[in-house]
Amino acid sequence: MSTNPPNPDTANQIRNRRVLILMLLAVLAPVVLAYSLYLSGWRPQGKTLQHGELMNPARALPDITLRAADGTMQPFSSLRRHWLLLSVGSLPCVEDCLARLDMLHRLRLAQGKDMRRVEIVFVVVNGAHAELAAFAGTHPGLQVYGGDRATITPLIQALGETSDSEAVAVQRVYLIDPIGNLVLRYGPDADPRGIHKDLGRLLRLSQIG
Repeated sequence: MSTNPPNPDTANQIRNRRVLILMLLAVLAPVVLAYSLYLSGWRPQGKTLQHGELMNPARALPDITLRAADGTMQPFSSLRRHWLLLSVGSLPCVEDCLARLDMLHRLRLAQGKDMRRVEIVFVVVNGAHAELAAFAGTHPGLQVYGGDRATITPLIQALGETSDSEAVAVQRVYLIDPIGNLVLRYGPDADPRGIHKDLGRLLRLSQIG
């Protein structure tokens, strides 16, 4: 009884497939491990690399419902799948508020090809629909949402502020990951170059969003 010899083409295909799988594992394993450690809250001891205040562990944000500039009601979770540069404020937005939003716009552009992975979100406390629509219309590229104080207070608390510190929240910038976790927050005197470095590092590390 004769046995057919193995097909050399089939053997080569199997070998090539194994090599490809090993190469993919070698590339993806460090990324998966690093992001898993990040989500677990583990951080290396010693000098830190980030320029903002690191949330350790990252804080999940509540899925509150906000009014979009087009008048529709949308859950906060609809903003997931992107890295968010979040600012809280009120209307009219003048001087420091406008300067902060302009800085965020420039930070997004500075990410180059990765800018598509980043969204700028402005949450307005007690913003009426007409105000939201008018402001969004003059600031393309900015996602504007509003809600009453009772709705937004749980978000402010989850951002690490106390319920009565809305005045503090409006001076900060918050960096949120694509899963909906607060990762870093920055004070009013934060160096934009530091925020840029932090965001760029996370975009390289995560490969999500």
